[in-house]
Amino acid sequence: MKKKSVVYNQIKNVIEKAKCKILSDDEKNTELKFTVNEPAISELVFSFEPERSLITLTAELALRVEREYQKDFAVFICVLNDGLTNGSFDCVDKSVYFRITSCIINKTAGEEVLINMINKTVNTVKANFRTLQKTAAGQNFASDYEQSPEKEFVFSESDFKKYETLCAAMDKLDWNYKKHGDELSVTFDVLYEDIPMKFIFSIDPRTKNVVMISPLPFTVTDESFYNVAYAAATVSSGLYDGTFCYNMARRELLFKMSLSYFEGDIDEKVFMYMVSCSISTVERFNDKFYELNNGRITIESFLKNMYGF
Repeated sequence: MKKKSVVYNQIKNVIEKAKCKILSDDEKNTELKFTVNEPAISELVFSFEPERSLITLTAELALRVEREYQKDFAVFICVLNDGLTNGSFDCVDKSVYFRITSCIINKTAGEEVLINMINKTVNTVKANFRTLQKTAAGQNFASDYEQSPEKEFVFSESDFKKYETLCAAMDKLDWNYKKHGDELSVTFDVLYEDIPMKFIFSIDPRTKNVVMISPLPFTVTDESFYNVAYAAATVSSGLYDGTFCYNMARRELLFKMSLSYFEGDIDEKVFMYMVSCSISTVERFNDKFYELNNGRITIESFLKNMYGF
């Protein structure tokens, strides 16, 4: 309870210092709703999970997607999310959301963590809002979206120290992995119930994120792209952690998680949580995505099997 109270009060103090308007103040539910001076965002909600030491910030956009364009919009954000360094967009019915999650190190949130979460959310929404508006109005499609090539980045000494912390955590877990020091990443494979899973962990010093990507073990066909991307976006809207996204250049469906660490060392428990979450999520949906991609089931049967509609 003490940890919960400390983090909740820090969240509230940061919001008040930023002169944001608090809409609801309910410590029992570990949620705090507020608004910022950004017309593209209707409201934001900070939620805190003491058991898993995670803070999530969810922004509801001032945008509605008409029913006739909802499928195209869902496919578009499935592609768009692959290019985001942190957080993801979701569409639930007509509403659009952006969600970002941070891990809490040293048992407290810290002003830097919370301020960066707010700034990252506002900046990401602003940068993509016009494109999302056009897509919601049926004026833009996933096929029109060009993913930007990755920019080269010169790592600092502190970045390599953070990477060493990542490798030390992997050693502590006694996992067999490969180092890619020039990219500040590690890779390893897991065979779970006959499903080969590849994991890529990387440190992104620009956004202070631990990023985990797990490509699903098949190539998406051109004929199935639309249905697979739509199914992935629909599934992602119901996930609490992580998102499925689509890389058009490699025709890969990916499961991706990113957590902001900001300060302090990275605990191996963070990696264990990310891996276990990825394994359980991919194991749950992999076979159905595979069947949908190969035309063995329809999008309608996929959704009915998963959700009953």
